[in-house]
Amino acid sequence: MNRFYVLALALLVSVSAWAQKGSTSKAQAYLDKNDLINAKAEIDLALENPKNAGKAKSWYIKGQIYKAIATSSDMAVSSLDPDAIQKAAEAYTKVSEMAKPNDLTAINASLNYDGLWGHFMDQAQQAYNKEDLETALGNFEKGLIVKPTDSVTMYYAGAVAQQMEDYTKAKKYYMLMKDNYMIPESAYQSLVYFERVEENNEEALVLVQEAKEKYPDNKTFINEELTILIVLNKLEEAETKLKMALANDPSVVQNHLNLAVLYDNLGSKFIEDGDKDKAATKFDLAIKSYNDAIALEPNNYVGNFNLGAIYVNKAKVYLDEARAMDLKTYQKQGPALEEKAKGDLKNALPYFQNVVTNKPNDVTAWSTLQSIYTSLKMYDEAEKAMAEVEKIEAKEGAQ
Repeated sequence: MNRFYVLALALLVSVSAWAQKGSTSKAQAYLDKNDLINAKAEIDLALENPKNAGKAKSWYIKGQIYKAIATSSDMAVSSLDPDAIQKAAEAYTKVSEMAKPNDLTAINASLNYDGLWGHFMDQAQQAYNKEDLETALGNFEKGLIVKPTDSVTMYYAGAVAQQMEDYTKAKKYYMLMKDNYMIPESAYQSLVYFERVEENNEEALVLVQEAKEKYPDNKTFINEELTILIVLNKLEEAETKLKMALANDPSVVQNHLNLAVLYDNLGSKFIEDGDKDKAATKFDLAIKSYNDAIALEPNNYVGNFNLGAIYVNKAKVYLDEARAMDLKTYQKQGPALEEKAKGDLKNALPYFQNVVTNKPNDVTAWSTLQSIYTSLKMYDEAEKAMAEVEKIEAKEGAQ
């Protein structure tokens, strides 16, 4: 009796264990009925059986079930498995690995794999058209789960993230794209911008130089590199590159301005170091470059303002030197220095006059003009300039 009981129990356990192994045909039947809860449970159990797991058809059924879960608009269904997208994609990939290329199952798996990716791309496009950027980005990111190395999806994900001002994500996708593909010029420009916003100028320089190699005809990258070199105080390298750029195309106003600013900064540095001769040489070079820029663009604000400022600062050096003299020395040398200062102030006048003509609310320019007019004993003009300063300040105070 006991022996019969043990045998019966063993048979029962064996049958029970087999029953729990699942059936791919049942999983397919549940899928056909859109019963995804039971379809998922059945296919998961079925694939625990090595016999089922060795068949491409089993993995295709899993791909179909998990694709239906991943793309369902019913939250109760789509939440059945948070990794449904990845599992569906992996199942279709498994089919392609197991089946022969011309096998119908392999062909259908490939089509459905692309269809899964296409679903999220369509959803992203629809959301983007409705200006729902968050949903659009979410769907592009889902598309990347299916095709993690797809350059188009990476670019769109980065572009939408950038529109959302989520620069961390935008940088992530553009960099991922850059590491695997030839990225467009706009993506490089964005990456350089992100690094400069974060004041990572060394990283920005590496990126812009890389962009220059890939897009040698893009003048934006050339100008950006020069700007970054100046910011990084790599002035000799910047000067060399600027001269080369101007030799190739002397019509670029920004390059003349960049070279002028470079010389201007060097002149100021030599003044601080007490080397007046070197400072004078650099300021003369800056004056020439500012004039070259103004010749191309007469009303350029930076060119006119900075050139006027150089002449004012040169005048200040002469006046400070004269004021520091004792009476005897001043009587001998002072008047000559004051005449030099007067000449530089006269040189500065037309440039600041140009600034206020084109930018009449520039209080700094008007205030500088008032000081110049006063020094040149042009008192009527000085009063008019002071009146403009007061008017602008009163307007700003009322806002």
